[in-house]
Amino acid sequence: MGAVPAGSAADVDAAVKAARSALPGWAATAPTRRAELLAALSDELAACQDQMASLITAEVGTTIGFSRRVQAGLPVTMTRF
Repeated sequence: MGAVPAGSAADVDAAVKAARSALPGWAATAPTRRAELLAALSDELAACQDQMASLITAEVGTTIGFSRRVQAGLPVTMTRF
C-alpha cells in the first residue's frame, strides 16, 4: 500500500484549510459528476480491498473475513450508490 509519515498539528491545520477551500468547488460540481467521481473512488478501493483487509488483519488482529467485509468493505459500499 504505502507508508504514511507521522503528522503534526500544522499538517492537520493545512488539511482542514485545503478541505474548506475545496468545498465551494465540490458543492458547485454537478451531482452526476460527483457520482462519477465517487464511483471511480469506489472502484479504486475495491481494487485494493483484499490488500487492505490483509494489512488490517495483520495490524489489528481481526479475522480476515471481518476485515474484508467490514473494515475494507464498508468504504467500497459507502462510496457506491
